Amino acid sequence: MIHCQKCNDNHYFMTEDGAIPCECVKEINRKEYIRNSQIPPLFRDKEWKDVNASCAELKKICRQCLNYAKNFNISRENKTTKGLLLQGGVGRGKTLIACLIAKMVIDKVIPVVYYNISNLFKNLRNSYRKRDINQYDYDDIMDKVLEVPLLILDDVGATKTSEWTTEQFYLIIDNRLANQRPVIITTNCSDDELENRIGYRFLSRTRELCEKITFPDDKIKDYRLVGI
Repeated sequence: MIHCQKCNDNHYFMTEDGAIPCECVKEINRKEYIRNSQIPPLFRDKEWKDVNASCAELKKICRQCLNYAKNFNISRENKTTKGLLLQGGVGRGKTLIACLIAKMVIDKVIPVVYYNISNLFKNLRNSYRKRDINQYDYDDIMDKVLEVPLLILDDVGATKTSEWTTEQFYLIIDNRLANQRPVIITTNCSDDELENRIGYRFLSRTRELCEKITFPDDKIKDYRLVGI
């Protein structure tokens, strides 16, 4: 069965100037990037209209994040080097908005990787005692985290920290800052809480790498409780 009527599933057109990729190649790559992004299934089919933007503050945040996604670029001339720190209370829509940005960036056929911070550290710890040859090792995970054009770290500050996790945090943020690779971080913690839990070095680098967007708890309700 032929899926693409334009190229008859050859994926390319031959011209006088050589082979030109068909539009279906972009769609194939986009679907592959979605699968590899690790965006939770709960958010894969969400759209901007699903954000409960019931107040002026959240509408402004949505516009700001939407523009960030629209303007995201990896070309040398217009490369996006700044990330976002989405900061606010539980249930304000930070993870949803981060995933919506990710989907828009993937639509440009730019790879994105999402990690809930608890799962990332769990995978890194498990890599030390890897038994299955099909499992990722530490270097495989870190290479993906450090090199992907856009990284999303969700729920930063929610995990119990140790000297080891603090060093991993700093390694990731410092490396991506040095290589101008942006990160979107979501957190329920204030700046003081982040400093206490992860350390000043992490907070300092994050301030340099990311533009902070605050979800005001007194204006934005927990979307899970709306209507209750």
